[in-house]
Amino acid sequence: MKRPSLILILVALVVSWSCGGSSSSSTAPSSAKVLSVAVNGSTDFTSIGQTVQLTATATFSDGATQNVSATATWQSSNSSVATVSSSGLVTAVASGPVTIMATYQGKSGLAKVQVSPTTPSRGSMSATIDGASWVASYVWVTKIGANSAFPSSRLNILGTNGFTGQYEMVVVTVPAVVGTYSSDALDAGVWIPAAPPGLDEDLSGTVTLATLTATGATGTFSFTGRVSHMAVTNGVFNVTF
Repeated sequence: MKRPSLILILVALVVSWSCGGSSSSSTAPSSAKVLSVAVNGSTDFTSIGQTVQLTATATFSDGATQNVSATATWQSSNSSVATVSSSGLVTAVASGPVTIMATYQGKSGLAKVQVSPTTPSRGSMSATIDGASWVASYVWVTKIGANSAFPSSRLNILGTNGFTGQYEMVVVTVPAVVGTYSSDALDAGVWIPAAPPGLDEDLSGTVTLATLTATGATGTFSFTGRVSHMAVTNGVFNVTF
């Protein structure tokens, strides 16, 4: 008849331990305050559409640090140059400088970003110069953000024949909106080595941006006049961003 008594004693001990003998595993919320926020990561972009993940790190008054990228508020100073997601993923949109800011509990950190495309775009470009056919070996296109002179963003399209002939480059700038534009509002011309200084472009004509998508653009240009003593009469472009 001793076994029931032993069981009762064990049950009493278990109840006693569960009520007052154990300590809670939860911890009280920290009272440390955020002193600063730092934004880290690569800030040099070499192509349009390139993405980079930035990291926001908070430093607290007790010396602790914490990655707060997922909970910080992210902002871009110029979304026409680069955008930033709610988690700090930056996407290059056009060439130029931009500041990315992360804010956490009232403290902000900054990262200065520079978008400088260097990779040639796939595509083609051709023109007639002084009556002769000209075909580019390489084509670049840069998206340029809006400013007071160009209310919309622009496409700066440059083709080079690989420096194998007299006519090295043809440059056409067009608003990044489908349509036909007067060359008076655009930059267009041909560059040559050691061109005499002070020669102004003297062109009239049109540039047509026929199609524009997230991945490319097509169009034509037609000019009369001379640039650095060379006439550009017409041409086409078909570029891939």
